[in-house]
Amino acid sequence: MAFWFFLILGLTAGIAVVLFCSPLVMTVNTSGGVIEVRWTALLRGLWPLRKEGGGARLYVAGIPIPLPPLARKHRKKEVPEKKARSAVFPVARLLRFLRFCAADARLRKAIVVPGGKLARGTVRSFELSRWHAELSFADPAANGMLAGWLAATRGAVRLPVGVNFLGRNWLELEVRLYPYRLVLAGSAFLLRLPHRAILRHWVASKT
Repeated sequence: MAFWFFLILGLTAGIAVVLFCSPLVMTVNTSGGVIEVRWTALLRGLWPLRKEGGGARLYVAGIPIPLPPLARKHRKKEVPEKKARSAVFPVARLLRFLRFCAADARLRKAIVVPGGKLARGTVRSFELSRWHAELSFADPAANGMLAGWLAATRGAVRLPVGVNFLGRNWLELEVRLYPYRLVLAGSAFLLRLPHRAILRHWVASKT
């Protein structure tokens, strides 16, 4: 019994690590008129860029999942006065808390460095793996000039840009998001925060 328990636990942990380290891939193809988001073989979503492309489609482990239609605009319901007031108080406290934090010079200084590292870590979580563009201007002479310039600079600078004389412009790019990088950057930011000062301002914002 214990053997099967640890076996299942190990397999689950292994699958979680693989998913955690696998990138979330987003592909934009304006020629095909679709945006595709996939995460390994587990998750795949398609969003058309044109109305004639149909609706959005979602697949989980290859199984199509029906998506609800876009919600229609409903008539705004009247909110009782007591509920409206109770919803305002947390917002007011949050605004006071942010004002107290902004007025604390030591807290601002302590957040600058972790905030910069968080921004760099977030940017490094994304990776432009490939892209290609096809351009076509209305003036054939402009297309010829651009094609000549690209051919002349092909040896020095290799740009994934092509020129066609068909009057079609399209872009295809692939962006990868690595979840583990984003989680590590966010965790490091939270650990470096001055928690005592933040807690003190949060308590003070209650009054």
